[in-house]
Amino acid sequence: MSSLKIVKSSQIKEETISKYIPRVHSQLESIRIQVNQIISEVREQGDKAILKFTKAFDNIELSKKEIKVPKEEFTEAYNKIDSDLLKAIKYGKKNLLKFHSAQKREDWSIEIEKGVIAGQVYRPIESIGVYIPGGGTLAIYPSTVLMIAAPAQVAGIQEIIMCTPPQKNKKIPPEILVAANEFGIQKIFKVGGAQAIAAMAYGTETIPQVLKVIGPGGVWVNAAKQLLSNIIAIDAPAGPSEILIICDKSSDPRYIIVDLISQLEHDPNNIGIIVSDSQFLINQIKDSIDSYVSESRRKDIIEQA
Repeated sequence: MSSLKIVKSSQIKEETISKYIPRVHSQLESIRIQVNQIISEVREQGDKAILKFTKAFDNIELSKKEIKVPKEEFTEAYNKIDSDLLKAIKYGKKNLLKFHSAQKREDWSIEIEKGVIAGQVYRPIESIGVYIPGGGTLAIYPSTVLMIAAPAQVAGIQEIIMCTPPQKNKKIPPEILVAANEFGIQKIFKVGGAQAIAAMAYGTETIPQVLKVIGPGGVWVNAAKQLLSNIIAIDAPAGPSEILIICDKSSDPRYIIVDLISQLEHDPNNIGIIVSDSQFLINQIKDSIDSYVSESRRKDIIEQA
């Protein structure tokens, strides 16, 4: 039996479309009270609340001393990743710095009239907190580290910290640590979810307070960012992901399946939709998709999505 659910366009009406596209963003209201409680506890209790929620949500017991990644873990990370990946990280860093350097704006001014000068002055924000999702069984995102750290470095931001959930071994994936270290980011904290956003917004005994939080996350992270947007600056809410693939009889079903899976494998709350006027193509996808899913290392997440 295929995991692909097929819906005819004749079955869909405006008032029932949400039944077929259960957008996670609509769940924000339902978790707002819980996220507010997490934020309040982190603000009032600091590290104690961080440790409590790490145990509750990640099933990982950390001590206060273990919240911050130690120097030796960075050294271990370089020993664990292969040389090709390290080359790829350095190559990505070089290209991203080149791109964002070209984007950098320069101060300018003009004399509107005698004695009246107007213009713009660009200055970097003093500090940012980077959130990188992951932990447990979710995907690893060194590319996200690169894409956030590069423009931050070009801008000249003095303090860049990072929060990311630990794995079951209480450590951060080596790919994340290496990518961060390549940009000189060494204040990395083993905390995820809404509690990480709250910690960076208010500061704790271990985690510094920052002026802006950047990075993708699940529905809990997005809810926290929105609720704290009057305290700190935030980027646009990012995640969970949605993908809509429009295709016809000329499309290669293999590419469609791989594109779909590439988004669904990140998070069980991600949504993937295929729209086509070709029943033959849909049948091809339906007959093949399960074999692709079964071969994926992220099979469980894809099936949930």
